[in-house]
Amino acid sequence: MLYDLCVNRLDPRNAFRVAFVATLPAMLLLPKLVAQYFEIGWSHDPRFFDVYWVPWLLLDWVYQKTGWWGGQSYAVAIQETVIGLVAALAVASLLRRSSAWQTQARLRAFVAAVGMLLPWWHLVRYVGGPDYYQVAMAGFSVAYCLAVVGAFLLSATPQLQGMLLVAALVIGGAFAVWQLEPWGWLQSGNLVASFGLLVFSGIRVVNNESVV
Repeated sequence: MLYDLCVNRLDPRNAFRVAFVATLPAMLLLPKLVAQYFEIGWSHDPRFFDVYWVPWLLLDWVYQKTGWWGGQSYAVAIQETVIGLVAALAVASLLRRSSAWQTQARLRAFVAAVGMLLPWWHLVRYVGGPDYYQVAMAGFSVAYCLAVVGAFLLSATPQLQGMLLVAALVIGGAFAVWQLEPWGWLQSGNLVASFGLLVFSGIRVVNNESVV
């Protein structure tokens, strides 16, 4: 689990669990950022899908067995999710050996906060809509970021932590439902993972434990 009493040193097994959950949102985002860095996109470069031959084989096998065909969105979502999970496992394996990771609750809190904010930045950066949405988008973004930073890095009491976590979840969820197309959830495992961290953080606060 990501969440532990801040006064306790993590043993290596718990340090691995903490690192995996804390880095998962960012690692799920990584494959998307790599593809964008090389300027390979769906609409203007068909070669984008050549790197997804493994999920294509899986989807073809499912089609042969069931007659259901997932298409491009499923191929991309499957491969990016697998890459993100493997990357998170690799990073967690490295962090679990770090004495700083095991003993510094602030370090773990910082990594968790980054994991909450990166998927949100990616969502806000690429959502569509008319120009008059920009004011609302800015308000949502500032409120969400303040709630996350306050809950993970600044809050000193479980009560305030819980309130900030709930606020971040409500703000982020409302914005995502408002702006994200239904098919987009296939490509947003990183965003779902960040919201999952908020939920589990809230559960730990209810159990009178500090976040991270």
